[in-house]
Amino acid sequence: MHKIINDANNSNESKVSSTITINKLEKEWKQDEMDKQYVSKIFNVTANSNIKNYTIKITKENAQDIGGIKLTNLQNEEKNQFEPNEKFKVLVPIKNMTESGAFKLTVEGQVQTKPILYGVAPNSSWQDYALTGATYEDGVGEKSDEYPENETKIIIIKEDEKTKERLEGTEFQLLDENKQIVYADLKTDKEGKIEIKHLLPGKYYLKETKAKEGYERYEEEIELQVGFHEQTTITVNNSKEEKPKVEIEKSIKSKEISAMKTLPVTGM
Repeated sequence: MHKIINDANNSNESKVSSTITINKLEKEWKQDEMDKQYVSKIFNVTANSNIKNYTIKITKENAQDIGGIKLTNLQNEEKNQFEPNEKFKVLVPIKNMTESGAFKLTVEGQVQTKPILYGVAPNSSWQDYALTGATYEDGVGEKSDEYPENETKIIIIKEDEKTKERLEGTEFQLLDENKQIVYADLKTDKEGKIEIKHLLPGKYYLKETKAKEGYERYEEEIELQVGFHEQTTITVNNSKEEKPKVEIEKSIKSKEISAMKTLPVTGM
């Protein structure tokens, strides 16, 4: 017993840290490929040694309701316990992203931290020995992250084709991809403008329902494809004598990306 204790005291093996690290594998949020109602980001965990199954907990930084945010595996199956080396996703419902928010991820799991000490028996007829206690201990870690306000929007501008005067009081409806009404009785303001914020990305149709007195009503539905964080500006230039002309302009909202493009309009 004296030799075992002495070998343990003289061992150069050291205890491994039990800290667990949560890693973001994607820098930006993007519309989830499997569920377009959400944006998602992928994470994993690492430690300085082997780790057993781990549990993730998600809380909002200000301790309010988390607002529909959920944890899933890569197949979008909701869960909070994961196997070693398994990646997980955080999904945020786009409809709730009317403002930016912050949340905290907390991980708990068992990490192999304590060494096994090996010794040689002093007598060749005896069996060599290994000295150890519990080799795993509880490990923890945490990670804070933020999600942005959903800046997906459509801006409608109505103006006189010749004078470029903005036309107040023109009425529109916004329809979804199934041509069901999303917004009714949209009306241009004194600047001839309508702004529709916090939209779900996807296909929409814009329908003019009432033109300003003295102008033609544009009768065709205008198809729009709106991406996440994308701003789509539609300018409908009306003439009293001619069929209105439609222009569509897009810009992408991002912390790191700023782009502008003009799309051709066909069928006019």
